[in-house]
Amino acid sequence: MTSPLTKYQRQPKQSIDLPSKGKWYSQGSLAKTEDLEVFSMTASNEIATKTPDTLLSGNTTVNIIKNCVPSIKDPWQIPLIDIYTILSVIRMASYGANISASNTCTECSEENSYEVDIQNILAHFAREPLMKVL
Repeated sequence: MTSPLTKYQRQPKQSIDLPSKGKWYSQGSLAKTEDLEVFSMTASNEIATKTPDTLLSGNTTVNIIKNCVPSIKDPWQIPLIDIYTILSVIRMASYGANISASNTCTECSEENSYEVDIQNILAHFAREPLMKVL
C-alpha cells in the first residue's frame, strides 16, 4: 500500500541527457547518463546561493547538484561539457525557462529589458558541438 503522503513528495520538473554521454566520469560517479531527473531547488539551496561565504569552496554548487540531480553521485567529477547544461536545467526547474535581464545605455541612459529563453540556448549547444572529441 502506498502512503497518502506520496503525492506531496518532491517531483522531478525536468529530465536531461548528458551531452558527454558519461565519458570522462570515473566509475560510480553516475547512476545513468540519459533521462536524468532534475528537481527544483529547495529553500535551503536557495539560501545557500545567497550566502557568499558558502560559494567560495564550490561545496554549495556540489550540494545543489546532489540535491537536484540525484543520479549524479559525485558532482566533483562533472566535466565542463556537462556542467552548463546541468546548472541551466536546475535553474529552469526552479525558476522557469526565461531569464530576465536589463541594462542602461551608456550613451542615452535608456533602460532596456530583455528575456532570454534558456531552452533556446540549450538547443543551440545541443546542435553545435561544445568540444571536438579526438
